[in-house]
Amino acid sequence: FMYDPVTGTLAFPLVENSGVGKQFNGLAVYDLDRKRGFTNKGRIDHGALAEVFIEQQCETMKQQNPASSTYYCSPQYRGQLRMQYPVSRSMIVDNYILSLSQIGLEIHELGDLDVAATLSWAKVQKKAAIAQ
Repeated sequence: FMYDPVTGTLAFPLVENSGVGKQFNGLAVYDLDRKRGFTNKGRIDHGALAEVFIEQQCETMKQQNPASSTYYCSPQYRGQLRMQYPVSRSMIVDNYILSLSQIGLEIHELGDLDVAATLSWAKVQKKAAIAQ
């Protein structure tokens, strides 16, 4: 977990599976105040980053073995794969919270947790492969 005493922000990784197509993998973010206690600020979902990687893997499987693509591209497999890349690090920099997983990096504004920027490792790897 991560706690920043300057902003009063508490964040911890959360992986939640509520059924097919209802997976959450990211950070739960709270405000922590001595007088008011905990206030839920929201969640940071790394799902969009995972989808880039999952789609890339699905396309690879379709090319290598079209018969196995039914499994790799199914909603059940996508959900399982999405859950395998939890947030491993988070930190506060100025008014932003950064969250890092094996699948990528997201930067959110602390005020309302709107996504400010994302970097998908799958996109970086694909661009590097094309450049070679």
